[in-house]
Amino acid sequence: MSKWYRIKPDVEYSTDINFFYKNQIGVACRESKYYFYSLLEGVTFKLKSNVFGDRTLSDGKIREICVEIHSEILEGKYGVGELVE
Repeated sequence: MSKWYRIKPDVEYSTDINFFYKNQIGVACRESKYYFYSLLEGVTFKLKSNVFGDRTLSDGKIREICVEIHSEILEGKYGVGELVE
């Protein structure tokens, strides 16, 4: 059974990184700038992408950043939550 990390009544993230990466976090690139489809991930990514500037990121680097964002979510950095099933 999947476990979810609920931050707010209507915001839940899967604890499974593969599910999170494939289904819950979306990224797009336009003119060498990266955007996430969610405000939380977008703000977090902008903070992290300042390190990289406007250069093109590899798929592996994007996944690495997504894994880091996922870890921070589960650690409660963006709001204290609870595990739910």
